[in-house]
Amino acid sequence: MAYPHLERGVRVIDRFAELSGVAIAWLMVPLMGAVVYEVIARYAFAAPTLWAFDVTYMLYGAMFMLGAAYALLVEMLVFREVHPLRDLPRILVHAATLVGSVLILLGVGSGDDEVATDRLARQVAELRIFADETGRTNRSLLDVRGGALVVSQFTLLADTTKGNRPSFSQAAAPKRAEPLYEAFCAALEAEGVRVSRGMFGARMDIEIVNDGPVTIVLGT
Repeated sequence: MAYPHLERGVRVIDRFAELSGVAIAWLMVPLMGAVVYEVIARYAFAAPTLWAFDVTYMLYGAMFMLGAAYALLVEMLVFREVHPLRDLPRILVHAATLVGSVLILLGVGSGDDEVATDRLARQVAELRIFADETGRTNRSLLDVRGGALVVSQFTLLADTTKGNRPSFSQAAAPKRAEPLYEAFCAALEAEGVRVSRGMFGARMDIEIVNDGPVTIVLGT
């Protein structure tokens, strides 16, 4: 990006969110201790304590606040709703605004295989598409510790050479495409990129702010 100060600031926030994940894990220890103590005191000795309830209440609140930041860092929050008019499943994907994030529209062709998905995942992770301090595109997703939202998009395989109705005969069938879509996401994660997934085969509304704008076509 062309804003090094913003990038450094977001990295500091990301680091804090990572540390909050560790804090959440350790908060489970005193939380479970307080709960177990209160249960034993209340039901075994008929001597409930006020402090155990207060400690549990405060720990729950701390885990909620820290957990929200960590959840936004490691994975986008996905939920589905039903459109009241057309009764079509729709997916709303909400994500934190992160420096160095990309939206990947993945079209799986009938001739694709796991070798192709692994190769494409490596190329995406190492592609230098982000600017350094001088403004030159010298950084990859790995360099900026970026994330990726991967959405299946069979319409990328549309053939418009004949007539006015696009043909999608070159796209892989859903039973074949979904495992390759998951394989690509897993391969991208193995490269060290934080990956969030859309819902395969579902109707989705996606909002994107395209910096540049920059859109790159990669083939297998």
